[in-house]
Amino acid sequence: MGHREVVDGMIKDGVSDVYSDKGSSISREQQDDNSIQSYESHCGNQCQRLPVGDGSRGGSWRQRKANCYRAKADGVDILDAAKLRKLRPAFKEGGTVTAGNASSNSDGAAALVLVSGKYALEKGLTVIAKVRGYADAEQAPELFTTSPALAIPKAVKRAGIDASQEYAMVEEAHPPWLWT
Repeated sequence: MGHREVVDGMIKDGVSDVYSDKGSSISREQQDDNSIQSYESHCGNQCQRLPVGDGSRGGSWRQRKANCYRAKADGVDILDAAKLRKLRPAFKEGGTVTAGNASSNSDGAAALVLVSGKYALEKGLTVIAKVRGYADAEQAPELFTTSPALAIPKAVKRAGIDASQEYAMVEEAHPPWLWT
């Protein structure tokens, strides 16, 4: 019994987006350029076929027929880069965060299944990747968008590689920390 309050996480996210440009040297042009690149990548990859086993049939994974579902992300299908560059700042006059270069409401869905090498061999699974390093980092809540810039060097070191040796793709919608 009693009153409860529901807090809208999107409002809190919107309030913190303003910190993406606070105290950094990220220009509006850099954020727009990165967003345009991200949208172009999204538009080219938004409809991928994903093999997904139908768990309702029982039996082992190999016994179940793998169904293919279309994965289509919400968001922009056609990008007008010129219009994106003309959008007004969302939080303050002269700011760099706009409705076009901030993350969309639909960002954030992902799935990853990890198994040990031993398990993969026992089950006859094809190993397609190996986790060589990982890390996390934290700092003041208003600086959360730049925490990956602290974690990535730690992960590279833990993996025992030099960042110049490997190709890395950071899959993040409009990462403000990319410029930090």
